[in-house]
Amino acid sequence: MIALLNEFKKIWNVKNILILFIILLAVNTLYYFAAGVSNEKNWRENAKEIRELDEQYIKEFATYEEYTELDYELYQKTVDDITIIDYSLENNIPYGNYSVWNHIINMQNLLMLFVLVITVYGCKVLGSEYDSGTWKNVLMHFSSRNSIIINKIIYVLLQTVSLTAVVFLVNFLFGAVFYGHVSNIAQLSVDNGQIVTMSVLPQIIRTSVIILFQSCFFVLVGYLANLLSGKSKTSLIITFVLLVFSGQIENVLEKTPCYKVLPFYWINQSDASLIMNNEWNLYIIAMLMYLVIISILNIIIFNKKEIS
Repeated sequence: MIALLNEFKKIWNVKNILILFIILLAVNTLYYFAAGVSNEKNWRENAKEIRELDEQYIKEFATYEEYTELDYELYQKTVDDITIIDYSLENNIPYGNYSVWNHIINMQNLLMLFVLVITVYGCKVLGSEYDSGTWKNVLMHFSSRNSIIINKIIYVLLQTVSLTAVVFLVNFLFGAVFYGHVSNIAQLSVDNGQIVTMSVLPQIIRTSVIILFQSCFFVLVGYLANLLSGKSKTSLIITFVLLVFSGQIENVLEKTPCYKVLPFYWINQSDASLIMNNEWNLYIIAMLMYLVIISILNIIIFNKKEIS
């Protein structure tokens, strides 16, 4: 426990805490001014404008000679969106970002951004030792190298869980203040072409799990890059490139026989695609397997690496 608290003290000073909250509040604020609030006075006009954009996309999609799974997923989501808008207009049910829960769902669409923020703070746990040149002090206070790296892995996983919760909490508080309707957890959805009313909480929880798994994956990859390069900035660049271009890497590997064995297929999955392909259980198993494998690689490399 003391070792975990020491790791916390190394990373979380007032400056880093303020930077984190400023980033999260800035993202929420930018979204708020970009999307605005659909209230009882203007939600109909907003819904009609969005429907026109949806129809334009469907017409554009019809011209595609070939498309990816992501393209088709977006197309199906657009078709469902039109169905929901029509139902809302016919039954006078406000459509759009009119509750805290809708705000959270829309903010979670910025998944990559939140994963990046969490990953940067996670990589600091190992990178700070290189930046400060404190490895000798760390080695003196632990009985074995295994205990050092395992302690850091445990801490960073706990920190990643905590930061995922913080992201949700900031989005919730911001949405509660500016959008309200905290008790309204129901949302219109489409199931086999039929309108259904369902709670948004399962979707929010599932997306939060995806943010958590992706963050843990890229943090541990950042650890690996840090150990191999010995430079925190280099490891951050490598991790950033893998995160941002993971979709393109997946497309390149798509035709290989080991496509689904490699992590790039799974780290690019969304809640909608996992549900559509009935792969949520496989996703959890695969991500846990990758986290264990990368953790073991970190332990092996740390034990063999000369650290000065």
